[in-house]
Amino acid sequence: MRKRILVVVIFAFVCCLALLFHWRATKRPALIQTPRIYEPSAALSPQDTLMLLEHFNAAVTEREAELESGVIEFSLTISKIKTPFSKKSVYEERLKWHVTYRFSGQQRFYQIQERVKVKPGWFRRAKWKESKRYNFQADDSGKKGYVNRGDGWQWTSHHPITLNSYGSPLRWKWNTNLTRMTQMLGPIVDAQKDIIEEEPVDYFKFEDWRADRIETTELWSNPRKDYRTTKVVQQTRYINKELTNKTLISSGEPVTEGWLSPHISQLRYTCQLAQFEPGIWYPQTSTEVREVVDAKNSHFLMGEKLTLQVQSAAFNIPIAVKDLLLQPDR
Repeated sequence: MRKRILVVVIFAFVCCLALLFHWRATKRPALIQTPRIYEPSAALSPQDTLMLLEHFNAAVTEREAELESGVIEFSLTISKIKTPFSKKSVYEERLKWHVTYRFSGQQRFYQIQERVKVKPGWFRRAKWKESKRYNFQADDSGKKGYVNRGDGWQWTSHHPITLNSYGSPLRWKWNTNLTRMTQMLGPIVDAQKDIIEEEPVDYFKFEDWRADRIETTELWSNPRKDYRTTKVVQQTRYINKELTNKTLISSGEPVTEGWLSPHISQLRYTCQLAQFEPGIWYPQTSTEVREVVDAKNSHFLMGEKLTLQVQSAAFNIPIAVKDLLLQPDR
């Protein structure tokens, strides 16, 4: 009997010790996490930047000079996020443009068919319906010109395809020279060689600090395929509205998460290239997705996806005046 009591006492004592150690372990003060501090990255030296600009810009100039004329048939599709404020980004197609684009030198002409997705009734499946059909003769800028919607030619200061960055197939966004990219995206803070899908590519990182936002852009370009851009990843962090009256860099204060809005704008661009003519590489398909994410609640607040599909492309071929449908002297 005494042995049993002794065993029970020893067991209870051991349990008390175990509980005591556990309590002390859980009562240890939590580690204080150092808040992340954001600061501008150092730009490349002027000499390195100039060398990159000269080499890259020369390659782009040579690429554009090779395209004297051509006919490109392509489609652009806009999709919107189906359910905002959701954990997943599911997209639904809303608008399509089918375009035949002809160019010869500085002369550009578009035949455009616009289709929208309409739902005839509550219990019927949505269908595509043609909404507009028009011709557009662009000026040298590619953004203005004369449009004919079936009621005669009229001057317009806006490209019929509202996506100006993709209005001209020869100057699709992300395929301009490096000087223009630095003007749009900020200075180059990193440049190196990389490998994507077993192909060597040039990698560039841009950083743009402003009073109301911090934007970083990573871009990959394929030097073996006319220096076309194959991938872009961009993230924009916005400054809280009550602090936008301060300029971050001039204030001298450290930029921490407390300065930044939980809403993050992000962009992803991917492009598959094809060799339509010997020595001429051109986008076959590309996708650009723009989303605004609530990082605090992991919700997608809004999103838009643009899909490009080139059906056919022929370059440096004779283009008759009648195919450009140029207007007589004005």
